[in-house]
Amino acid sequence: MHTRQYIFGLTLFALLFTCQASFAQTANWTDAKLINVPAPEYPKEAKATGLTGKVSVMVELDANGAVTNARDATGPDWICPQVERPDVVALRNAAKAAALKAKFTPAMQDGKPTASTMVVNFQFTIINRVNDAGCFK
Repeated sequence: MHTRQYIFGLTLFALLFTCQASFAQTANWTDAKLINVPAPEYPKEAKATGLTGKVSVMVELDANGAVTNARDATGPDWICPQVERPDVVALRNAAKAAALKAKFTPAMQDGKPTASTMVVNFQFTIINRVNDAGCFK
């Protein structure tokens, strides 16, 4: 009986120690902040099919806050990552191209700029414009 309590107590202590160590590593962390991101170009392939929605892109930032890589574009919205239709791929590529041009302030750890990763979201919508005669352009 004492052995079980000892093992349980040791396991609980190890778990608490691990959590505290993880917290200590992130306690002085400030995320990078988005300063500016250009609007992505709406690809003709997506316009032709009427594809809209949110595309998320993972960006890697250096210690200066500059984007060094844009990867893992997902979406739009409900579309599975494995889908490779031309309109879906075009929308994801447009989002990655815009994400590469984004500007950030760097993440900070213990008061020093550091490399980090962030997710940037792009909302693609089709805006129907009406001309003077009341018809959609």
